[in-house]
Amino acid sequence: MCHAQDLPWYRTWFNEDYLEVYGHRDEAEAERAVELAERELGLSPGDRVLDLCCGNARHSVELAARGLAVVALDLSSALLRSGARKARDEGVKVGFVQADARHIALRSGFDAVVNFFTSFGYFEADEDNELVLENIARVLTKRGRFLIDYLNVEHLQANLVPQTVWRVGSSSVREDRSIDTVNRRVNKTIAIERGGAEKRYSESVRLYSEDELKNMLESRGLSVLNAFGDYDGGTVDVARPRLILVGEKV
Repeated sequence: MCHAQDLPWYRTWFNEDYLEVYGHRDEAEAERAVELAERELGLSPGDRVLDLCCGNARHSVELAARGLAVVALDLSSALLRSGARKARDEGVKVGFVQADARHIALRSGFDAVVNFFTSFGYFEADEDNELVLENIARVLTKRGRFLIDYLNVEHLQANLVPQTVWRVGSSSVREDRSIDTVNRRVNKTIAIERGGAEKRYSESVRLYSEDELKNMLESRGLSVLNAFGDYDGGTVDVARPRLILVGEKV
Protein backbone atom coordinates (compact mmCIF):
# COMPACT_ATOMS: atom_id res chain seq x y z
CA MET A 1 0.00 0.00 0.00
CA CYS A 2 1.32 3.45 -0.94
CA HIS A 3 0.83 6.05 1.78
CA ALA A 4 0.72 9.81 1.14
CA GLN A 5 4.12 10.27 2.80
CA ASP A 6 5.62 7.84 0.27
CA LEU A 7 4.47 9.88 -2.72
CA PRO A 8 6.64 12.55 -4.40
CA TRP A 9 6.00 16.02 -3.01
CA TYR A 10 4.37 17.29 -6.21
CA ARG A 11 1.67 14.60 -5.96
CA THR A 12 0.54 15.63 -2.48
CA TRP A 13 1.03 19.40 -2.27
CA PHE A 14 -0.94 20.79 -5.22
CA ASN A 15 -4.35 20.43 -3.61
CA GLU A 16 -7.02 22.56 -1.95
CA ASP A 17 -4.58 23.61 0.79
CA TYR A 18 -2.23 24.92 -1.88
CA LEU A 19 -5.06 26.90 -3.46
CA GLU A 20 -5.95 28.42 -0.09
CA VAL A 21 -2.38 29.33 0.88
CA TYR A 22 -1.49 30.83 -2.49
CA GLY A 23 -4.85 32.23 -3.48
CA HIS A 24 -3.30 35.70 -3.31
CA ARG A 25 -1.04 35.13 -6.30
CA ASP A 26 -1.35 38.11 -8.53
CA GLU A 27 -3.42 38.01 -11.72
CA ALA A 28 -1.60 41.18 -12.82
CA GLU A 29 1.69 39.26 -12.60
CA ALA A 30 0.24 36.53 -14.82
CA GLU A 31 -0.87 39.17 -17.31
CA ARG A 32 2.65 40.61 -17.47
CA ALA A 33 4.11 37.12 -18.01
CA VAL A 34 1.64 36.45 -20.82
CA GLU A 35 2.38 39.81 -22.43
CA LEU A 36 6.07 38.90 -22.49
CA ALA A 37 5.26 35.50 -23.99
CA GLU A 38 2.90 36.93 -26.59
CA ARG A 39 5.50 39.46 -27.72
CA GLU A 40 8.59 37.25 -27.66
CA LEU A 41 6.92 34.17 -29.13
CA GLY A 42 5.23 36.18 -31.86
CA LEU A 43 1.83 34.74 -30.99
CA SER A 44 -1.21 35.51 -33.14
CA PRO A 45 -4.91 34.72 -32.56
CA GLY A 46 -5.62 31.12 -33.46
CA ASP A 47 -2.12 29.84 -32.69
CA ARG A 48 -2.09 26.54 -30.78
CA VAL A 49 -0.39 26.94 -27.39
CA LEU A 50 0.38 24.29 -24.77
CA ASP A 51 0.54 25.64 -21.21
CA LEU A 52 2.70 22.90 -19.70
CA CYS A 53 2.26 22.47 -15.92
CA CYS A 54 -0.50 25.06 -15.99
CA GLY A 55 -1.40 25.00 -12.28
CA ASN A 56 -4.74 26.69 -11.72
CA ALA A 57 -4.61 28.16 -15.24
CA ARG A 58 -3.94 31.82 -14.46
CA HIS A 59 -1.83 32.05 -17.60
CA SER A 60 -3.96 29.70 -19.70
CA VAL A 61 -7.06 31.83 -19.21
CA GLU A 62 -5.17 35.01 -20.07
CA LEU A 63 -3.76 33.40 -23.22
CA ALA A 64 -7.21 32.18 -24.27
CA ALA A 65 -8.65 35.65 -23.70
CA ARG A 66 -6.18 36.88 -26.33
CA GLY A 67 -7.65 34.58 -28.96
CA LEU A 68 -5.17 31.71 -28.70
CA ALA A 69 -6.16 28.03 -28.86
CA VAL A 70 -4.90 26.84 -25.48
CA VAL A 71 -4.38 23.37 -24.08
CA ALA A 72 -3.63 23.46 -20.35
CA LEU A 73 -1.85 20.42 -18.93
CA ASP A 74 -1.16 19.59 -15.29
CA LEU A 75 -0.90 16.55 -13.01
CA SER A 76 -3.08 17.97 -10.23
CA SER A 77 -6.81 17.33 -10.51
CA ALA A 78 -7.50 19.99 -7.86
CA LEU A 79 -5.65 22.69 -9.81
CA LEU A 80 -7.26 21.63 -13.09
CA ARG A 81 -10.73 21.87 -11.53
CA SER A 82 -9.88 25.34 -10.25
CA GLY A 83 -8.61 26.32 -13.70
CA ALA A 84 -11.74 25.01 -15.41
CA ARG A 85 -13.90 27.13 -13.07
CA LYS A 86 -11.75 30.16 -13.82
CA ALA A 87 -12.10 29.61 -17.57
CA ARG A 88 -15.90 29.29 -17.26
CA ASP A 89 -16.09 32.42 -15.11
CA GLU A 90 -14.06 34.38 -17.67
CA GLY A 91 -16.03 32.98 -20.59
CA VAL A 92 -13.02 31.58 -22.45
CA LYS A 93 -12.38 28.17 -23.98
CA VAL A 94 -9.41 26.17 -22.67
CA GLY A 95 -8.78 22.47 -23.20
CA PHE A 96 -7.68 20.82 -19.95
CA VAL A 97 -5.54 17.66 -19.85
CA GLN A 98 -4.38 15.76 -16.76
CA ALA A 99 -0.95 14.23 -17.30
CA ASP A 100 2.57 13.94 -15.96
CA ALA A 101 4.87 16.30 -17.90
CA ARG A 102 7.23 13.37 -18.51
CA HIS A 103 4.53 11.32 -20.19
CA ILE A 104 2.47 13.39 -22.60
CA ALA A 105 0.19 11.67 -25.11
CA LEU A 106 -0.49 14.87 -27.07
CA ARG A 107 0.45 14.89 -30.73
CA SER A 108 2.79 17.43 -32.27
CA GLY A 109 1.37 20.52 -33.89
CA PHE A 110 1.69 23.23 -31.25
CA ASP A 111 2.91 26.62 -32.40
CA ALA A 112 4.20 27.38 -28.90
CA VAL A 113 4.79 25.78 -25.51
CA VAL A 114 4.92 27.85 -22.33
CA ASN A 115 6.07 26.66 -18.92
CA PHE A 116 5.46 29.39 -16.36
CA PHE A 117 6.34 30.09 -12.74
CA THR A 118 9.10 27.59 -11.90
CA SER A 119 7.28 24.45 -13.00
CA PHE A 120 10.51 22.78 -14.13
CA GLY A 121 13.08 20.83 -12.11
CA TYR A 122 10.63 19.02 -9.84
CA PHE A 123 11.95 15.52 -10.43
CA GLU A 124 14.85 13.99 -8.50
CA ALA A 125 16.60 12.52 -11.53
CA ASP A 126 18.03 14.84 -14.16
CA GLU A 127 16.90 12.32 -16.77
CA ASP A 128 13.29 12.86 -15.72
CA ASN A 129 13.59 16.64 -15.92
CA GLU A 130 15.15 16.24 -19.36
CA LEU A 131 12.15 14.15 -20.46
CA VAL A 132 10.03 17.27 -20.01
CA LEU A 133 12.27 19.14 -22.46
CA GLU A 134 12.10 16.24 -24.91
CA ASN A 135 8.30 16.44 -24.80
CA ILE A 136 8.41 20.17 -25.48
CA ALA A 137 10.53 19.49 -28.56
CA ARG A 138 8.26 16.66 -29.69
CA VAL A 139 4.96 18.54 -29.57
CA LEU A 140 6.24 21.72 -31.24
CA THR A 141 5.97 22.31 -34.96
CA LYS A 142 9.21 23.04 -36.77
CA ARG A 143 10.12 26.64 -35.89
CA GLY A 144 7.56 26.43 -33.10
CA ARG A 145 8.56 28.53 -30.12
CA PHE A 146 8.89 27.92 -26.41
CA LEU A 147 9.16 29.92 -23.20
CA ILE A 148 10.46 28.46 -19.94
CA ASP A 149 9.99 30.67 -16.89
CA TYR A 150 12.44 29.30 -14.34
CA LEU A 151 14.15 30.73 -11.24
CA ASN A 152 17.43 32.65 -11.30
CA VAL A 153 19.78 30.54 -9.15
CA GLU A 154 22.22 33.39 -8.44
CA HIS A 155 19.42 35.65 -7.24
CA LEU A 156 17.96 32.85 -5.13
CA GLN A 157 21.29 32.12 -3.44
CA ALA A 158 21.83 35.80 -2.64
CA ASN A 159 18.28 36.49 -1.42
CA LEU A 160 16.94 33.30 0.16
CA VAL A 161 14.60 34.06 3.08
CA PRO A 162 14.95 31.14 5.55
CA GLN A 163 11.49 31.51 7.08
CA THR A 164 8.23 33.38 6.61
CA VAL A 165 5.08 33.20 8.72
CA TRP A 166 1.68 34.67 7.88
CA ARG A 167 -2.03 34.07 8.23
CA VAL A 168 -4.56 33.12 5.58
CA GLY A 169 -8.09 33.33 6.93
CA SER A 170 -8.21 31.04 9.97
CA SER A 171 -4.92 29.32 9.09
CA SER A 172 -1.36 30.07 10.18
CA VAL A 173 1.26 29.28 7.54
CA ARG A 174 5.00 28.84 8.11
CA GLU A 175 7.47 28.29 5.29
CA ASP A 176 11.04 27.15 5.94
CA ARG A 177 13.53 27.29 3.04
CA SER A 178 17.03 25.95 2.52
CA ILE A 179 19.46 25.17 -0.27
CA ASP A 180 20.93 21.68 -0.54
CA THR A 181 24.35 22.36 -2.06
CA VAL A 182 25.15 18.64 -2.45
CA ASN A 183 22.09 17.72 -4.49
CA ARG A 184 21.72 21.24 -5.87
CA ARG A 185 18.12 21.76 -4.89
CA VAL A 186 16.13 24.44 -3.12
CA ASN A 187 13.83 22.89 -0.53
CA LYS A 188 10.83 24.30 1.25
CA THR A 189 8.56 22.92 3.95
CA ILE A 190 5.09 24.37 4.41
CA ALA A 191 3.31 23.95 7.76
CA ILE A 192 -0.37 24.90 7.87
CA GLU A 193 -1.97 25.14 11.33
CA ARG A 194 -5.74 25.25 11.35
CA GLY A 195 -8.02 24.66 14.32
CA GLY A 196 -5.24 23.16 16.42
CA ALA A 197 -4.23 20.63 13.75
CA GLU A 198 -1.16 20.92 11.52
CA LYS A 199 -0.56 19.72 7.99
CA ARG A 200 2.92 19.65 6.49
CA TYR A 201 3.94 19.70 2.85
CA SER A 202 7.18 20.16 0.96
CA GLU A 203 8.60 21.51 -2.29
CA SER A 204 11.94 20.69 -3.91
CA VAL A 205 13.30 22.13 -7.15
CA ARG A 206 16.54 21.19 -8.92
CA LEU A 207 18.85 24.17 -9.40
CA TYR A 208 20.16 24.54 -12.94
CA SER A 209 22.42 27.35 -14.09
CA GLU A 210 21.56 29.35 -17.19
CA ASP A 211 24.26 27.57 -19.19
CA GLU A 212 23.13 24.14 -18.01
CA LEU A 213 19.54 24.77 -18.98
CA LYS A 214 20.52 26.23 -22.35
CA ASN A 215 22.71 23.20 -23.09
CA MET A 216 19.90 20.81 -22.12
CA LEU A 217 17.51 22.60 -24.46
CA GLU A 218 19.89 22.92 -27.37
CA SER A 219 20.86 19.25 -27.21
CA ARG A 220 17.18 18.51 -27.91
CA GLY A 221 16.92 20.78 -30.91
CA LEU A 222 15.54 23.74 -28.97
CA SER A 223 17.55 26.85 -29.80
CA VAL A 224 17.57 29.61 -27.16
CA LEU A 225 17.12 33.03 -28.78
CA ASN A 226 16.77 35.28 -25.77
CA ALA A 227 16.85 35.35 -21.95
CA PHE A 228 15.11 37.66 -19.49
CA GLY A 229 15.37 38.22 -15.76
CA ASP A 230 11.83 39.41 -15.13
CA TYR A 231 8.44 39.74 -16.82
CA ASP A 232 9.26 43.28 -17.93
CA GLY A 233 12.03 41.98 -20.18
CA GLY A 234 14.98 42.93 -17.98
CA THR A 235 18.37 41.29 -18.39
CA VAL A 236 19.38 38.22 -16.40
CA ASP A 237 21.50 39.28 -13.43
CA VAL A 238 21.74 38.71 -9.70
CA ALA A 239 19.27 41.53 -9.03
CA ARG A 240 16.42 39.88 -10.96
CA PRO A 241 14.52 36.80 -9.75
CA ARG A 242 13.69 34.95 -12.97
CA LEU A 243 15.47 33.06 -15.73
CA ILE A 244 13.08 33.20 -18.68
CA LEU A 245 14.39 31.43 -21.76
CA VAL A 246 12.74 31.97 -25.14
CA GLY A 247 13.58 30.05 -28.28
CA GLU A 248 12.46 27.87 -31.15
CA LYS A 249 12.59 24.32 -32.42
CA VAL A 250 15.15 24.01 -35.19
